[in-house]
Amino acid sequence: MKSKKLNHIAAGLLGSFVSRNNDVDGYWALGMMYREAARQGNSVALDLLDPESLASSSAASAARHYAHFLRDALQKHAMAPDALVQARIAIQFDATTPVDVPWPGMGDIFACTVTLADRQGGMAQRTVFGRCKPYIGGAFSQSTRVPANAC
Repeated sequence: MKSKKLNHIAAGLLGSFVSRNNDVDGYWALGMMYREAARQGNSVALDLLDPESLASSSAASAARHYAHFLRDALQKHAMAPDALVQARIAIQFDATTPVDVPWPGMGDIFACTVTLADRQGGMAQRTVFGRCKPYIGGAFSQSTRVPANAC
C-alpha cells in the first residue's frame, strides 16, 4: 500500500474524529470519553480492527462508527478490508504539548493520534492537539442532530 494512501486515510480519520460533529448520543464524543478516561489514566485507545473489545460505552460507540469510516475509506482507495494490521486512535487527555503554544478553545489540552499500519510494513501516524472538557451531565446541551430512527 502506498504511504500516500495511508497518510490520506489517517488524516481523514483524525480530522473527522476530533471534529465537533463526532458525537455519542448527541454529545461530543471526546468530552464523553474524557469523563470515562479519568478512571483510566486520562487515556483512551480505540482499536478500529476490533471495535467490540472496548468496555467504555462512548469509546465503543465511537470505535464502531470509525471502523465503518475506515472500511469506507479503504474501499474508496480500492484497498481490501484486511489490508491493515493496525488501525488505532489514541487519545491522551490533560496532555502536554511539544511546544508552548496558546491553544484556542476551552478545557484541557488533549493529544489525538491515529496510527495505521499495513501488511507490507507501511505506516502512517498523525497527531493533533486540541482542547476538551469532560462531559458533565446537564452542563452541555445536546446537538440538534436527530437520530435517523427517531422519525
